[in-house]
Amino acid sequence: MNPLLQRQDALANAQGNRLAIAQELRRIQQLPSRASHQAAARALNPDAPHSGAPVLRLLRAVRGIGTLLAPKMLETAGIGDHLRIRDLTAAQIAALTGQLLVRAERVTDRRPRPATGSDPHIALRAANAARARRRAALATIRQLPEDQARAHVADRLEPGPTDELTSLTIGQLLTEIPGLRDRDAQLLLAHAGLHRARTVGRVRTVPATRLLLASALTDSPYTPTSATEARPGVPLARWGTAPHTHTLALRPSNGGWTLQHHHHDDTVRDLHHQQRPFTSRQITQILRTLRGN
Repeated sequence: MNPLLQRQDALANAQGNRLAIAQELRRIQQLPSRASHQAAARALNPDAPHSGAPVLRLLRAVRGIGTLLAPKMLETAGIGDHLRIRDLTAAQIAALTGQLLVRAERVTDRRPRPATGSDPHIALRAANAARARRRAALATIRQLPEDQARAHVADRLEPGPTDELTSLTIGQLLTEIPGLRDRDAQLLLAHAGLHRARTVGRVRTVPATRLLLASALTDSPYTPTSATEARPGVPLARWGTAPHTHTLALRPSNGGWTLQHHHHDDTVRDLHHQQRPFTSRQITQILRTLRGN
């Protein structure tokens, strides 16, 4: 074939792909919030004409996600912000699809709910709808590989609008992670000072507990993310029964971090200091030593 004709064909194909990408992103952007999330989940198809679009551009076209949330979603799914749709692995597509669908359900929950009044049928329909949303969210977690499911659950612990997992117990949520043994789930909860019957909604309200559990799930460094959470004496775990209680706390000092053991008689002992943030594995080992297990 004539090289000139080959070049013209290549240019025509490139222009066609750019047009397909622009049309798809514009279509997603014009949809209502919930439909926009679902359309973006369906658009994560490596074989589609718009697969040359960067994933970051696709997320930014979704109503309600914005430029701040899109990079965080990519980081949670383990996707570089420079990758295109056709470059994604099956696990990355599954992780990102799950996030989009769960956030679509959150948008639904923000809408005003009809007053149940004294009509038992309306109350029953609302309860059934809530159970269906929980089942869908748990099904998404079960379908992910273990590492992606752990990151997905850690992301669900972040505070935000009320969603389908708020009333679920933390024990039930951990059992949905594929490959996570029941004994390991119990250790995670014990090291975060949590009872398995505590609801996800209540876990979200305690910054230090939430961060410690998320860190243990993803095995990432425990780093307080705000001035409130980094104040001296952030409690990481408590054990013992009153009046003989003990607390493990984290305190910023000398540009690094110090782990402290607070006794019930108000005495404080510095256990370890280091410049880098403590990992969940370090904190777990220190807790085992202190508690004698």
